[in-house]
Amino acid sequence: MRKSLSYKILAAVLALTAINYALPANTTAGEVNDNYYVDNDGENVTGKYNYVYGNEHSFTFEGEAIEIFGSYNNSSSDTLSNINITVNNSNVSDNVFGVLSETNSNSTITNNHVTINSSKDLAIVCGASSSGGKVTNNYVTINDSEVSYEVCGGASTNGEVSNNYVIINESTINNINKNTVVRGGVSNTGNVFENHVTVNGGTLNSVQGGFSNTGNVNDNHVTISNATITGSIVGGYNRDNQTAEIQNNSITIKGTTDISKASLHGYATNQSAANITAENNKLILDGWSGTVNSIHNFDSITFKNIDLSQKEITLDVTSGVIGMDGVAIYINSIAMAGDYKTGSNNHLLSWDENINKGTVTIEGDITKKY
Repeated sequence: MRKSLSYKILAAVLALTAINYALPANTTAGEVNDNYYVDNDGENVTGKYNYVYGNEHSFTFEGEAIEIFGSYNNSSSDTLSNINITVNNSNVSDNVFGVLSETNSNSTITNNHVTINSSKDLAIVCGASSSGGKVTNNYVTINDSEVSYEVCGGASTNGEVSNNYVIINESTINNINKNTVVRGGVSNTGNVFENHVTVNGGTLNSVQGGFSNTGNVNDNHVTISNATITGSIVGGYNRDNQTAEIQNNSITIKGTTDISKASLHGYATNQSAANITAENNKLILDGWSGTVNSIHNFDSITFKNIDLSQKEITLDVTSGVIGMDGVAIYINSIAMAGDYKTGSNNHLLSWDENINKGTVTIEGDITKKY
């Protein structure tokens, strides 16, 4: 794990440029001093602006901008919700936030959506970010676009972050010089749980289901399909709490995903694992076979939808196997394989010899349909 990844939420997601502090928040309508303030739900904003402020309205943007906000530092509302931003065919040189709230730490931010279509130059895209409030059920969808720094479903400095979703479709989020990362949910001190990242195609650097400096990180899930990952994939990451819970996180790899240069972590921490409660963190290989650079801290590996048209189904590790003693192996299901008939060919399912398995379980009668 690159150390700089763990600091990104404090250094970037919740950071504001100095010019933003001087601008009026959610009080103006129309075009003012090269900025645009949305006045009604459903507005289609086009053109070139410095900053676009949604004033808690849902809107669509197409053009050029430095930053775009659905809601910006609204201190008068305890709930910021149901704001939908769509950005189409645009160049945004900095950030897009569905909600950015650094002035109301008691707010609940929920059910906001950010959709990015065929756009580029973005630095950060986040569904919702708060200084200390609860951030839950926010969504980011990125289609055929480029992001250079970070994507997060939900973020809070000190609050709970849960049930946020990031969906990446055929996009590039892979600036290695900036250690680009996609996170379902992230908090400094709050608990982070039940966040989801789904990647369908494209090239990404690193992916984390959930991250917290000191809070518990449980039940976060990452699914990668037919994509290339060049950095790390982490189910749950707690950086600084020596007694944290990091449980029930999962990573699912599907299809033709290329993780030959990636490291996979059921959980990750910068602390000694001696006092951390890390249990039931899972790796699920769904119709996938191939090579990974390194693999760390999983309690189980499940092979499912095994493709019998392949002569050999493997999990090869080229670099390191760490924290995998006693890992449980589950063989879950066989995918339909054309005219394959049981016994007509020999097929091999294998995993790296350095994975010290505890038990191997064949779940149910997986040959029943054949």
